[in-house]
Amino acid sequence: MTTPSPREPLLALRTELLSLHRELIASERGVYERTFGQIASPTAFLHLLTTDKWFAWLLPFTALVGKIDGALADKKQPVTQESAKALIAETRALLTPDEHGEGFAKLYFESLHRDPHVAVAHADFNRQFAKLPAEFRQI
Repeated sequence: MTTPSPREPLLALRTELLSLHRELIASERGVYERTFGQIASPTAFLHLLTTDKWFAWLLPFTALVGKIDGALADKKQPVTQESAKALIAETRALLTPDEHGEGFAKLYFESLHRDPHVAVAHADFNRQFAKLPAEFRQI
């Protein structure tokens, strides 16, 4: 039996992470537009997404996706078993909603309960996480 490459678990989670990230952004955009009115253009939305306090809580997730993509693309320093485990643990910790928490955890909890698309994407991520080899699921 061959040991899977440490890249494989990250690649397996990446698709679900991108889907969840997309759903969170879409959900927050919807709430923002219901509150403040329609966003004028994709450029205006990108500006809001990167600079407005409303969307700031999503930045840790965006940064994590970038960190994973960077690790997967790095030819000089390939993904190791330990770095893959650390990134997966960081992902799992971030994507743990907490009704009584603060920051991302609390707002993520609220989003999960407000938007069924986010809830489905979260469930898809959890299903993919459960399929990872056991050594990558331990936090």
